Amino acid sequence: GPAATFKMENKMGATLQAGVSVAINEKWFADVGMTKTFLKTKATFSTGQTQNIKLDPLGVSLSVGYKF
Repeated sequence: GPAATFKMENKMGATLQAGVSVAINEKWFADVGMTKTFLKTKATFSTGQTQNIKLDPLGVSLSVGYKF
């Protein structure tokens, strides 16, 4: 049969963010950051079924920079 398709409800979610910047010396620095998002939504499938979905991704970044 044909493949099932789905639609997701648009929702707003909360995001927590934390980070720090550290000077290595006068020219070089490092940044570390983290974000955590909390989102609940519902998917509706072409088969008529629905499913509650919880998305909670964690984003981590590390960067090194140079001041000119």
